[in-house]
Order: sequence, then C-alpha cells, then structure tokens
Amino acid sequence: MKYLCVETSGHASGFVAVFSDSKQEFEYRWEGELHSENITKSLKALTPYFEQLKFIAVDIGPGRFTGIRTAVNFSKTLSYYLKIPLYPCHSLRIIAEPYLENSVLCIMEAFGQMFYTSIYRKKNNDVETLLKPSVWSMQQLEEKIKEPVTAVGDVFDKYDFSKSAIKDLLKPIKECQISPYLFAQVVLKEWDEKKLQAWHEIEPCYLRVPGVIKKSQ
Repeated sequence: MKYLCVETSGHASGFVAVFSDSKQEFEYRWEGELHSENITKSLKALTPYFEQLKFIAVDIGPGRFTGIRTAVNFSKTLSYYLKIPLYPCHSLRIIAEPYLENSVLCIMEAFGQMFYTSIYRKKNNDVETLLKPSVWSMQQLEEKIKEPVTAVGDVFDKYDFSKSAIKDLLKPIKECQISPYLFAQVVLKEWDEKKLQAWHEIEPCYLRVPGVIKKSQ
C-alpha cells in the first residue's frame, strides 16, 4: 500500500513523504513557514509516484491557519487530479504517538492565551480519544486536569506553568515535532478504510480563525 503524507500544520517545517506501508521511499522537507511555495516545488519530484499512490494522508490540524489551509488545499487538488481518496489525521494525535504508554495531554499554542488541546491514552491495542481536539484557556486546563498526565507541546517555553494550579500534575515534554515516520505510524496503526474521504468531503480542523480573517469575512 503506497500513500503520500502531507504535513504543514506547524511553523518550524513541513514535508511531503511517500511510504510503502511503513517503508519511506521519498521525502521533500523544508524549514520555516513558506509552505505554499515549498509544497508546490515538491510536485516535480512527486510525479514519478503518482500512478502508484492509493491515497493521500493529510494533517488537517489544528495548528497554524495558513499551514493547514495549504496542506488541505494541496491534498484536495492532488486527490481530484489523481482520482484517489484522502485520509484525514489530526496533528495532536500524531505528536501524542511516542508517549502513549500513559495518558497524554497534547497542548499547542493557539494564541491569545488559548491552547489547542486533546487527550489520548492507550487502551489494549487501541488508542482512546478522551478529548477531541479543542481550544482551552488556562482556566479550563486547571479545571479539567485532575490527575498526573504527560503533557506534550510547544507552550512550555512561552507560558509559565510554574504558577498554575496544575503544575504538579504535568510532566512536560517540549519535543513535539511531527516527522514522516510518526505520521506513517499513526496512519498504519489507526488505518480504517471507512475513514477515506473524497476530495470534496474533507474539512480542515481550524478551531480558531485569525482575527484579521474574521474581520474580512
């Protein structure tokens, strides 16, 4: 089973990668937030794989608005052109993958003192979603988190959790980079043909829209 993974939800980097089951065959990666420009450049290198691809796995967010829009629009266009389905994945589920021996709180910056948040835990051979991707304030975190949890995200350098009511409950992990390997692991672990969607069915998981875009609507 050969498929393409498309990831541009963050600000540090992005990539497209081709896998045959768990074996990576191709990767085009870039640093920084110029996702639209770089993902377009990847097309020439991807062309030899087009006829072999069975589906496109795309990170639908949450994360940076422009990045999510870039990944989803690119994937929808390619899906339409190649006549293959899309497989949606959440960014927070992917960053949770290495830490699922315990309950995992995924917490990423959503700006304006708000956080993209979700909670997962391993249950037998499956992964249980205790909280679907949501937007929480610090107050909501303090109200909802009642037991020790591994907390993975990009917020621990910017926000001072040492003064929060949940500081003793969090085991913070700052490493939350999404790699092609992690992305493919999640796709294969949670593979369900029923989750495949046509190009016109898939929706980005924005959760929050930047104020400048709201004003223009």
